[in-house]
Amino acid sequence: MKNKKYSEIHPREIANKSNKQNLLDAIQMSLAVESEAVHRNTKVFNTNRYSATAKLFDYEELKSKARSIKEKAIDDLPNLINQLKNVIEQRSGKFFCC
Repeated sequence: MKNKKYSEIHPREIANKSNKQNLLDAIQMSLAVESEAVHRNTKVFNTNRYSATAKLFDYEELKSKARSIKEKAIDDLPNLINQLKNVIEQRSGKFFCC
């Protein structure tokens, strides 16, 4: 990606942010193609995010637990949707699923 112009890069080339270099490339691309307001907002957001996560001694463990909860919820999504449907209908609501 180093020698390509941003207009020549397909978003999927940098969509995988599983390592720090890919994440850095994605941020740099976003900053290069977005407005000054988005640029400023992104910098402030990232600065604050890194500051907040640095205060958590167990950040990586918490992140791993959150990912596990999310994956479990996705795996159990049909059941969770059905539970939601039942609760809504018990309270005389209408449930629509697309």
